[in-house]
Amino acid sequence: MRIEHLRYLIAVVENGNNISAASKKLYTSQSAISQMILKFEKEYGLILFYREKGRLKELTPVGKEIYQEIVDIVEKYDHMIEKIDEQIEEQMSVLKIGIPEQITTIYYQDFFDRFIKNNPTIKLEIYEEGSKTLASMLQRHELDFAVLVEPVELNKKKFSKTTLVSDELVAYMSNNNILSKKETLTWKDMCYTDIALFNNGFKTYDLVTSKLTDKQIKNKISLTSTSWNFIMDVCKKSNMLSFFASEVADKYLDEKMTSRHFEDPIPFIISLWTQKRKSNDKNEKKFASEMIEFSKSNH
Repeated sequence: MRIEHLRYLIAVVENGNNISAASKKLYTSQSAISQMILKFEKEYGLILFYREKGRLKELTPVGKEIYQEIVDIVEKYDHMIEKIDEQIEEQMSVLKIGIPEQITTIYYQDFFDRFIKNNPTIKLEIYEEGSKTLASMLQRHELDFAVLVEPVELNKKKFSKTTLVSDELVAYMSNNNILSKKETLTWKDMCYTDIALFNNGFKTYDLVTSKLTDKQIKNKISLTSTSWNFIMDVCKKSNMLSFFASEVADKYLDEKMTSRHFEDPIPFIISLWTQKRKSNDKNEKKFASEMIEFSKSNH
């Protein structure tokens, strides 16, 4: 059994024996967690949970004993990985940074160029993925830092965050789009246009679809992609619109494009997340402090 499977059981118990809530915390599917529990019980001939109408109710006595053992194992494993990471970082001075491509390009290209130039003994490994993927990587100790779009479902007892940028999502569209004639948009306006959006691996997708659902607007997402250049190009050549942080839209507007704010905008908050440790590496402290200072000065 892999260590992440043990984390499944811990997350289920910590979330009131609710598999749905646990799956959201772990960025995995409900079926993966359910299958792991059933496989464990079948393989070892044990019943971990009492059930009522197919739902987990509470741990059985033997389940409580095994749960405590699993908690101890995972804590020792995490401590071991932390020590290994500290030794590797001390010897190699390598920092693994996760950040969405869009955020790198718009907000932090100058920062990374400057940091690398001013700190030649520190090697940066940059992983450009969507926020949801990066949060999962950070949780698995595959990253030292992750720059994520809020809200983020991470255990605040184990991870700390610092807000870097507070922005909002705006509509980005061609001048030919009928909504470009309005100075400010409402969410009801989304009934009259098709939407091109980042796919569901990106936080922007969650933010927009959640808002549309909240406003009871029928989902009109006609195209999804991982490439923001492609999405911008589609919007330029069609009547579709998309959503970007206002600073993104402002920098990439041309004479054929426009952006519009909403009366009730979606906040676009960018935070720096890292693991809580008793003693952080000096290079980690240096990176975090310089990124936070850069954000204050430039955004």
